[in-house]
Amino acid sequence: MLIAAVPALLVLVSLGPMNAATVWLLTKGVFIVWIPFLLWALVSTHQQMRRRGDLDVNLRLRDPIAIGLVAIVVFNGLTPHLELKTGYGWNMYANLVTAQGESNHFVIRRTLPLTDVQERLAEVEQSNDPGLQAYIDSGYLLPERRLLHYLSDHRQTSVRYTVGAETIEGTGAQLGVPLPVLVEKWQLFRAVDARRPVRCQTTWLPAR
Repeated sequence: MLIAAVPALLVLVSLGPMNAATVWLLTKGVFIVWIPFLLWALVSTHQQMRRRGDLDVNLRLRDPIAIGLVAIVVFNGLTPHLELKTGYGWNMYANLVTAQGESNHFVIRRTLPLTDVQERLAEVEQSNDPGLQAYIDSGYLLPERRLLHYLSDHRQTSVRYTVGAETIEGTGAQLGVPLPVLVEKWQLFRAVDARRPVRCQTTWLPAR
């Protein structure tokens, strides 16, 4: 009953009027209300395993390949917080933003940047390219390095964008800088939402 009641309550709250209490519940409290359920699930599972005599199962990873796979999975989940990449880091459909040393994560409030890719976030102001127009319409920023790579493939594109107080204008033929293939394919960075509250990104924007 409790399992069904909690999500039903949250859905009803989301459909009602928004005030300080409901906004807190839907943005932060939603994580807290699941803690009792998680504890119940852990205790219940432990009790069932003990009744069946399954507690003597050895869960230690002894195979080096298995250990390596687990390490890769964990590392990939950490990449957004290390600012190595923000694409394909187990954050699909999330509104997680880890850029310029800051994070909107509920627990991890700062990043440990190992790259400076997101130090220069570009805001596209004007362009004749439909792909770049999507950034103007949606209010998303993107790393300048990704923008320049996009321009290297769209040499006829004209663009004006700002990075901080600096305004840059030109064409793809003038500004484009291609990335190495490995960097282009692996080190993917999602667009950074300039609006607040941050929105969940359900699609990739073109210059990724």
